[in-house]
Amino acid sequence: MPEILLTRPRAASERFAAELPEGWRALIAPLMEIEFRKIAVGAQGAAGVVFSSANGVEAWRRAGGGGVPAFCVGGRTARAAREAGCEVMATGADLAALVPLLPGGRLIHVRGVHTTRPLAELVPGAEVEERIGYAAAARPLTDEAQAALAAGILDAVACFSPRSAALLVAEARAEWRLERTRLVALSGAVAQALSPLGRPVEIAARPDAAALRDVLLHCDDGDL
Repeated sequence: MPEILLTRPRAASERFAAELPEGWRALIAPLMEIEFRKIAVGAQGAAGVVFSSANGVEAWRRAGGGGVPAFCVGGRTARAAREAGCEVMATGADLAALVPLLPGGRLIHVRGVHTTRPLAELVPGAEVEERIGYAAAARPLTDEAQAALAAGILDAVACFSPRSAALLVAEARAEWRLERTRLVALSGAVAQALSPLGRPVEIAARPDAAALRDVLLHCDDGDL
């Protein structure tokens, strides 16, 4: 029975685990948990609201935000925005891919505290208002996960963000046995953050959960 370590926030890990094939076991040990913040939801005069993640949509909804023209990163974020009453105008695989699809005029970007690059840096000269709707608070790796890594029983570890990868590296111990454990990353940036572990890292073809799952289900010797 293949066993995979998932370190993203619990709700997201549980969604991912539910989509794994029958017979897979997911060890969920969140290295981050989402803490929502109160934000302003006024959007008068804005050409649209950019949501980097479904957590951004949830922060907007919790603050009482209504339907707005929305520009979303990823399909799940777009679905969450529609469920929140927003009209989704465009989606992109990541923030950089979304930039060419954005309208002119003032934009509101709802995001978390930690980001690789704020939208304002990707569209210099544009009027972008960054609203911080949540924080991903760091959590220590569980004793169960540490024991599994030390025992060398994990078939794979999946990392979805540079920050979660960096937190995993910070938790590393000399007794970890990773010889038979595949490291799978959502993107090149995530793989780079995992590099201090000194092991090969497999990278998803696209920065989304489905592509990462595809990598997990394939290996050189056939399916796990």
